Amino acid sequence: MVATGNSAPAVHKHSFDAGSALYHSFTAAMTEIVREARSASRQGGYDPGQTGRVLIWTGWLAFAVGIMAGFQSSIVSLGQVAITVGHFMRYGFKKSWQIVYKPKRLRGTAFALVGLALVLLRYTVIGCLFEA
Repeated sequence: MVATGNSAPAVHKHSFDAGSALYHSFTAAMTEIVREARSASRQGGYDPGQTGRVLIWTGWLAFAVGIMAGFQSSIVSLGQVAITVGHFMRYGFKKSWQIVYKPKRLRGTAFALVGLALVLLRYTVIGCLFEA
């Protein structure tokens, strides 16, 4: 067979992207957690502490999988947002703010916030280093 100069590389329409699949899996899990919390609140058995714990563990799992998947920024950022929201749900806004905003911890808080912002802006490795 003779190759021509105009041949384009073969593009597979159904190629598998692990990062996208993991992102959609964790997004579906988070959606289900929120849906269950809403239904429990309608029935009167809503416990924000339990929902916060589930969000924190789901966030840590997403964060770890995102790191193992080669610093997939979408999964790492999803995990960090879940951890942050979980802490606010578990402890409440006032107590969370008191924990974060202490004069002794202000420098660490600034680095954590800058790291979170960098991860959300898709500078995953640099953001994780800022947080460490």
